Amino acid sequence: GTTPLWGLIGFDQSEDKIKIVHSSSITSTDGIIIDNAGNVGIGSNNPGQNLVIEDSNASDPITLRFKRTNSTAASGVIDWVGSGDAVGYSIGYNQVTGLGFEFNENGDTNRMFIKDGGAVFIGDSANANMTVGLTINQAANDDQILAFKSSSVGVAGAATWDGTVEEDTYGSMGKVA
Repeated sequence: GTTPLWGLIGFDQSEDKIKIVHSSSITSTDGIIIDNAGNVGIGSNNPGQNLVIEDSNASDPITLRFKRTNSTAASGVIDWVGSGDAVGYSIGYNQVTGLGFEFNENGDTNRMFIKDGGAVFIGDSANANMTVGLTINQAANDDQILAFKSSSVGVAGAATWDGTVEEDTYGSMGKVA
């Protein structure tokens, strides 16, 4: 004969956990658990954080997948939210607007994105003279826009572009006011 397939949803009193397991026994550690602190473990029987995903298969990457079933355009966002429900930071991908992979601050202030095709923008969203590359826009700031630093650089008196001295800086670029 064939081996029957088992799956259980229940409460494991011995561990004080709610479990969804692929087994004939609720004490199995194979599946999804919710512990008494509200932490969720997928492939982990003892999650120490809100969500822990573990996989013992070393040849495959652990994948978290966002899929829109109502559109062919991919879109997904992860928000970091404080107790007042204000979004502090978010990362996401938005194929609908064509922006690409976004890094946002305060909910919707775009700080950086990687546009479909490979262009990277920091503080800007377009550059008509670039298809692939890096654009940095520091807006009204008149300080360094790019600095090359190393903890092994220690040349006393090495001046940056504006004449200031930083011993760990071996090169920089900035706007001259």
